[in-house]
Formats: sequence, structure tokens, C-alpha cells
Amino acid sequence: MRQVTAMLGLAAPHLDEVGATPERPQAFRWEQDMIAPLVGSIAQLGSPDVTGARHVLTEVPTVSGVPDIVMAELNETAVAARRSAGLRPVVDYSQVRTLLVVADGFRTVTAMSGATGLSVGHLRGNVLPALATLGWVTPVRGRGAAAQVDAVHVLQPLGDELVTVEAKKSAWQRAVHQAMRHTGSADSSYIALDAARADVAVEQRAAIAGLGVGVLLVDSPTGQVQVAARPRAHVPDRAAHAVLAERVWQLVLNGQTAGPSYPVFGRTLHAV
Repeated sequence: MRQVTAMLGLAAPHLDEVGATPERPQAFRWEQDMIAPLVGSIAQLGSPDVTGARHVLTEVPTVSGVPDIVMAELNETAVAARRSAGLRPVVDYSQVRTLLVVADGFRTVTAMSGATGLSVGHLRGNVLPALATLGWVTPVRGRGAAAQVDAVHVLQPLGDELVTVEAKKSAWQRAVHQAMRHTGSADSSYIALDAARADVAVEQRAAIAGLGVGVLLVDSPTGQVQVAARPRAHVPDRAAHAVLAERVWQLVLNGQTAGPSYPVFGRTLHAV
């Protein structure tokens, strides 16, 4: 958060600095109350040029954090092809990175290691055997630098467009910091703030957008969601983007609308 503060040219805040002023009327009492209006409106953030099936889910893990909301437009042709081939979602980051370089034409384990940054030992001992079991590649054959696999199926990424949203009542700097972690996985990343508490963030919206994060305002009395700033355009990381789409599709196939969670010491923590 200090990095975000410095990039915006602001002094480091005390805890709850933004929300320390007397609460304005008709503000949200709980952060969770902002989620329902956001879920109802978030599909409108998608590009009108993308016409795939739109899914809105909560708490879907990216490779670097868990946004509150994800809007995903899945490529219906790619999904249909995957179903026809009997291939399930590939939700492991290392496996997706490997399948992408296989799709690029890499066949030897040594070349895959160089392209993915994964060790030869990890590829040979874990990643490639798992992908062979799942039906994506042939078993590894050969020894040493000559060891290689062939593609049985070529991975076509499922996500036409992915949008993430991080919701906060007033801690907008923390929201920006978290949303910046999601930009590698999504085409667009936003923070959503209580409109009654967002004056300072609105003043900084151009600087926030310059960091690659858009700004949404949620009105408590009406539930209306307003776009205060669109994020600066960027190209997400190909593998991180593909993984998020795979995790969305897994939830869709399972009939779920929220990511996995598990209880720890009386609290619920979401898996990353």
C-alpha cells in the first residue's frame, strides 16, 4: 500500500484516515452490502465487441490474489470444443504455462523449461505426467536434453474478456494496491467504493486509472453503480489470464457462483 501511496503522490495515511470523518447519511454500513449491486451491474463493464457468454462470480482466485468479483466472457466455440474432447478445466498455473508453450510448438522438456521458467525436474516429475494423465500430451519419451512430448490437444484459452473488481467502503488505497495485483490476470481491473465516502479517490481517479485500475462508485440508497474512471489499457499476462478463465469455467461447470473457501480458527479464508 505504501507503493500505491507514493505513486499517487500522497502522504502515508493513518488507519481509517479516509473514513475518519463523520459518517455521511445513506452510506453503506457493511462492505458486503456493496456486492449485490455490483454483481447486478458488472456485466455492463464488458466490451460491446465481445459477445460470448458472460458470467459473474465472486471470490475466484487469480494467480496473485482473490478479487471480490470477476466478470468473465467465455469463448463459446472454445468451450464447446473442450466439452467435445472431454477435457476438463486446467486450473494449475504451471500446467497452463506448459500447455501454452506446447501450443507454441515447444516439444523438448529443455525448451519448455526455458520458455516457462519451470525446472526440468519439475516438468518431468510433476507437470508433464499430470498433463499426460489429463489427456493433453503424450507421456515423456527420451532422456536428458532430448526428452520430449507431443501434443494430443492444443490449449485454446477460454477467456475472451475478464474483468475483476475489488470492493471497499472507504480504504481506497488498499483497494488500489489489491486491484493492481489482479491486472496481470484480467483485461480490466477496478476498485468499487461507497459513493458517500469516495471524494478523495474521485479526486485521484486519473492517477488511479494511470496505474491500470478503474474506479466504480456504488450508491447505497439506489444501488446504482457509476463508472468514475476506466483503467488504462494494458495487455495481461497470457498464462495468468488463461488460468483465471479456467477457474471460472470450473465453477460454472460445477454450478457454483463463488470460489472455494475453508474455515480456519472460526474464520473463512479463500483459497489462492
